[in-house]
Order: sequence, then C-alpha cells, then structure tokens
Amino acid sequence: MPSDFEGSVDQDGARQAVKRGDAAPFEDIFRKVRPQIKGEIVGQKLEQHLGVWVYEFRVIGPDGHMRYLHFRARTGQPYQVGPAS
Repeated sequence: MPSDFEGSVDQDGARQAVKRGDAAPFEDIFRKVRPQIKGEIVGQKLEQHLGVWVYEFRVIGPDGHMRYLHFRARTGQPYQVGPAS
C-alpha cells in the first residue's frame, strides 16, 4: 500500500522549504505549538503529507505512550493525518 507521505527532508531541504515559503522556520512554529503539546518532545521533522508541508513532533505523553502530532508548517495549525484529513 503506498504511503500518503512524500517524505521528510534533511536540514538543507528544510532550509529550502522555508526559503520558498512552503514552511515557516521551525523555531516560529515550535514557539506557537509548544503550549499545545502535553508531554516530552523526543523528536521532530519536516515532511510532506498529500502535498501539505507539516512539522511532525514525536511526543511521549504523560501516560508513557508515544504520539505523533502534526502541525501545518506555514501556520502551526494542527493537521490531522489519516482519514479525517
């Protein structure tokens, strides 16, 4: 089954996405979304999902479970990955 993800980008790819206007700088989005994230952030990346640039945060929640939270890379608005997108 093909993935909806077109892939994550490395640091240079992220710089290029910001330069093109596809994504806001990570620091800007992080400041905006951090209050919404409950738990410890253990990783993040910039990727495309169905043509939409998103920042993915890997979070260990208070219950100890890993969660993957996605936010639109331009605005920081929550982005639902899956059938509800």
